[in-house]
Amino acid sequence: MLGFLDRYPSTQLLGGRPIDRWGHTPFDPTPLTGQSVAALVRAHLAGQAPVHKRPPSKPPATPTLENTPLPVVVDVELDQGYYDRGIAVRRNAHTHLDDVTDILDGIEDEADKLLADLLAILDCTEID
Repeated sequence: MLGFLDRYPSTQLLGGRPIDRWGHTPFDPTPLTGQSVAALVRAHLAGQAPVHKRPPSKPPATPTLENTPLPVVVDVELDQGYYDRGIAVRRNAHTHLDDVTDILDGIEDEADKLLADLLAILDCTEID
């Protein structure tokens, strides 16, 4: 099973079973006892091996008009003040963000200074 899933990864094959996509179950692995192995071998040698039943498959759900939710249409009417407030906020933000470039330039200058200091320290150290 693990080899198959390595070649053809598909969680759909494992749907409805407690097996993850890597082939592991949520249960602790318990080995078969010697008696269980012997009983299975005897059954196979006698031609009376148990038949493995496939789990029932679920038919694919087909969308119909009965089970498809209809979208909810909401009629929203915005007043002119809504647009005026939005324009005012954008103008106000423009004036507040005027000095952002100067602040970022100052941060860049400080980072360059720190880098130059670090390189000076590293150049002065000698490894013996």
